[in-house]
Amino acid sequence: MFARSVHCAGEPAGATVERKGVAGNVDITAQRFDLLLASGAVVRVG
Repeated sequence: MFARSVHCAGEPAGATVERKGVAGNVDITAQRFDLLLASGAVVRVG
């Protein structure tokens, strides 16, 4: 899955945000997915 753009709410314009994890629950139609972090937390992306 590749993103053309990502909006990070709460981050200043031009900020670099890095997340590492495993993508799951990919919804191509809604253009979103969940990112499972090593800590076990889930981040909804999209």
